[in-house]
Amino acid sequence: MSKVKYQDEFSCTDANTLSMLLVVLASYRYESLRRLLTSLSRNNYGCSVVDLHISIDKPLDLSTAVQEARERSIKLALEFEWRAGTKTVFRRLKHVGLSQSWFEATYASGDYEYLGIFEDDMQISRNFFPNFASLHHLIFAEDSVTAFCLHPADWEVRVPRACNVQGFSNILYESPEPCNWGPIWRFSDWRAYISWVSAMKDAGELPYVPENVSYNFNKYLNDGKDVQSSWVWRYNYDFSKRQVRYSIKKCLMEEEIFLAINHKEPGEHFKQKLDLDTDPQLLEFSSDALVKLIESERWILPLKYGKYDKGAKSLRG
Repeated sequence: MSKVKYQDEFSCTDANTLSMLLVVLASYRYESLRRLLTSLSRNNYGCSVVDLHISIDKPLDLSTAVQEARERSIKLALEFEWRAGTKTVFRRLKHVGLSQSWFEATYASGDYEYLGIFEDDMQISRNFFPNFASLHHLIFAEDSVTAFCLHPADWEVRVPRACNVQGFSNILYESPEPCNWGPIWRFSDWRAYISWVSAMKDAGELPYVPENVSYNFNKYLNDGKDVQSSWVWRYNYDFSKRQVRYSIKKCLMEEEIFLAINHKEPGEHFKQKLDLDTDPQLLEFSSDALVKLIESERWILPLKYGKYDKGAKSLRG
């Protein structure tokens, strides 16, 4: 499928022309999938090659209503028009669960610079890609950084941040916390991570960490939660890896900018919907607002993360 260029609206340079694979993880939440795909399609991808891979798991629930909802989701994925690159749809014949869907996200071939992974209850700002394309060289300036999180601020791990630290941004900062909601991984780092996951699974190991730096990540394993965050947490801990997050609320403005929100809809392991930062209006802001804020700073490199706060508790209790 040939991609559409947007030269009239987007100035294409070597710096903002990327290759990226977007992976959408879905099952049977038709309306959620429709909302996510629509939000991704509203972005201006300029001259970049951005391919879309939609992976649809088979639910454990074999009821007629759920299976019919899954078939509608598959039909939606097949018929959805994607103009920024090629689109593939992968329909699973057997249930694999959430974490395995993440781990197998890169089975699609291709030599990409970046990989974005989205569960189907995400919704993405129309300004995600232009902002990321303008900032990626700053975000990934360090080899220790593996990914950028589209959802702002801390969720489980509080990162101590001071404002106006000489040499570093007031907006971008490093964190060891796994990004579950809209991570954009450097593709080579994702492959290294998945190789480590594969070796751990071959050895029959689970990614436990010392209890004094475990937050809720050991608990998720003990409770049998089918989530990938505990694996990323252990990987980051063992190899001193970081993911870059952003927030304008602490040092610059009262209102946060959101490149993505998670609607926190019920699933197999989290039964209750959380009504926290789920308003789609949070995604609406000036297209270059984040870029301008960062470029206006005297220093723009992400604030470095210090030592793990031993004994700290999760922000989520």
